[in-house]
Amino acid sequence: MTSREAILALNLLPSFGPVRITRLLEAFGDAENVLRAPAKSLLRVDGIGPETAKLITSWQDHVDPAKELAEAEE
Repeated sequence: MTSREAILALNLLPSFGPVRITRLLEAFGDAENVLRAPAKSLLRVDGIGPETAKLITSWQDHVDPAKELAEAEE
């Protein structure tokens, strides 16, 4: 996964806005690390509860960033 795909995946998750994404990026350094983080680590971030952590750890079930990029390029 590229950094571009990772940040796109975060942006495509339901109920994710700039504040939540910024907090996650500050905590984990980049979007790829956010998507690889275990739920236990995600829960330490302000504003991330159990449901949101579960959504992040199962992000592949909800979004396909490579497909989104391919469609955008067309």
